[in-house]
Amino acid sequence: MVKIFIFITLETLIFTGFMLKCTILGITVCATLYISSAFAQVPVEEKESQNFIAQLLSSDEIEIALKLHNEARRECGVELLEWSEELSQYAREWANELAKRGCRFFHRPNNPYGENLFTGTEGYYTIADAVKAWLSEKSLFERDPSTHNSFRGVGHYTQIVWRNTKYVGGAKVFCNGQMIVVFNYDPPGNYIGQKPY
Repeated sequence: MVKIFIFITLETLIFTGFMLKCTILGITVCATLYISSAFAQVPVEEKESQNFIAQLLSSDEIEIALKLHNEARRECGVELLEWSEELSQYAREWANELAKRGCRFFHRPNNPYGENLFTGTEGYYTIADAVKAWLSEKSLFERDPSTHNSFRGVGHYTQIVWRNTKYVGGAKVFCNGQMIVVFNYDPPGNYIGQKPY
């Protein structure tokens, strides 16, 4: 099996993670696709799932996630983030809710915090991969807010480097063959018309 890493941003902001199997010129290629979201709020039908339990991150996962976040912030000249157990518990609650709803993938409504989500095939992706995927949006970012009217396509990156954000926390859940990662940020970022740094 060939593992292919593909990052997609959709204009409609409806996101999911899935396995794609296709045949090209008689060669079968299986590609793991993931899509992460900083904005999506998609209504979904409530469907009870198996009893999947979200987990707080291990100390090693926290260390690498915080390191990657703070390397990006250091490059932008903004204050480094601190890990928050409170935000991690909040993220865990939402990860449990997503699992309860059939492993759906959408943002928490009326969230007082910033939020980054990631989903990918269980066993192929790590917390570091999730953070690196969010940070990969840097190449699409234009710092001048007058050039755009939203953070579409770069909102994960801008939330990570948002100058006023002080704390980050995260959790994960494994369900139906996928890993869902939820990170929250306080104070939130991505205010239209403002520069992140």
